[in-house]
Amino acid sequence: MRPSGARGVTLVELLIATAVLSVAILGIGGMFPSAYTNITKGGELTAATALARQMVEMIRAEPTFDAVLRYQGLDTAAPGTPDWASLNTPEHNTPSAPGRLNRWRQGVLTLPNGRGRVSVTATPAGVGPNGTPYGRLAGVTVVVEYRGGVVGGQQAVLSTYVAE
Repeated sequence: MRPSGARGVTLVELLIATAVLSVAILGIGGMFPSAYTNITKGGELTAATALARQMVEMIRAEPTFDAVLRYQGLDTAAPGTPDWASLNTPEHNTPSAPGRLNRWRQGVLTLPNGRGRVSVTATPAGVGPNGTPYGRLAGVTVVVEYRGGVVGGQQAVLSTYVAE
């Protein structure tokens, strides 16, 4: 008990205030590891999505439909295949982007356990039900997989169509 007219804080009040403050600080401090993990995972997903989009743009920029079809089965795990070599030649690349396929592969490999795959499915040309002819159509799917700290990993998948 305080004598009348005494000013200040008692030791008991100080201990209670310290305990309350400690509980609050520990609660806030416990959020930092979780926040860091979420930021890291978000950064990996952003990078994987950007790489998938980069490959889609490379494919869409191809001058011929047959060049688009050569991307079928492209896999960063097998960069020595004939298709990989043919798609990475100087005449295939633009002057401003030589070796673009190798740079794309290096970008994928910067992700934890990164792997990039491309699938191209072509639909033959034909004539529609109303007699209108149509050209070939290629369905393109780009998958960039990575191990983002989750069992089974993560992936960014982008699909598009390229018309002849």
